Amino acid sequence: MRVETERKMKRWREQRWLLDQVIQTRGLDWDQGRTGKMLRNCGPGAEGDIREISRRIQKFTDIPREFSRAAQRREELAREAEKAGHEVEAREHYYVAATFYTNAMWAIFEDDNPKRVAWGEKKRACYDQFIQFAGRPIERAELPVEGKSLSALLHLPRHL
Repeated sequence: MRVETERKMKRWREQRWLLDQVIQTRGLDWDQGRTGKMLRNCGPGAEGDIREISRRIQKFTDIPREFSRAAQRREELAREAEKAGHEVEAREHYYVAATFYTNAMWAIFEDDNPKRVAWGEKKRACYDQFIQFAGRPIERAELPVEGKSLSALLHLPRHL
């Protein structure tokens, strides 16, 4: 979070130490089953990454840094697998990278934060690569809702 935003949020600034203490005590799952959800979505191949991320996060401000670091590593592995022609491996790495970028973004509250914007673009690019190697049709869709638009991913059966 940018300093100017944090200055506006008095309670956050003055009481964040409490949340940091809870994170040190309870870990990354202090408020919800975050790691279990990631394991269900990403599969057992991400368990080592998630364990390392959890070990390195000691306070709230560690979350974006550690998730983005792991996402970048997975993105690099995906590119290497793609170059080697290992599409299934590339697909899995791209999916995990997109998931980790999502978690990095989660801990930054400003929509226009440059890191959040950059990670959002990387998340989308990784997911686009996942779609390319998915082996089934996945389409981006825009759904009209109350005069606005809601972005969605439509996963279709293999044979339509």
